[in-house]
Amino acid sequence: MKNLKKFSLKTVLLLANQLIPLLERVHNKGVVHRDLKPENILTGLDHEPDTIYLVDYGISKIYRDSSGSGHMY
Repeated sequence: MKNLKKFSLKTVLLLANQLIPLLERVHNKGVVHRDLKPENILTGLDHEPDTIYLVDYGISKIYRDSSGSGHMY
């Protein structure tokens, strides 16, 4: 059984403050992640504990072609 814990409102807002620009950067590169869930959001260790990482691009999709027009492949 999983031990479910809840984040405080402050923690959720701090995470959102980092995740939204991160997702915007991924999206601006022409990629849709398609598997966004807590297991795919990691935090840094040691000297980067406040850094957020997005992992597991296995089912992501490229939605822009080389000319910049947006559509799914």
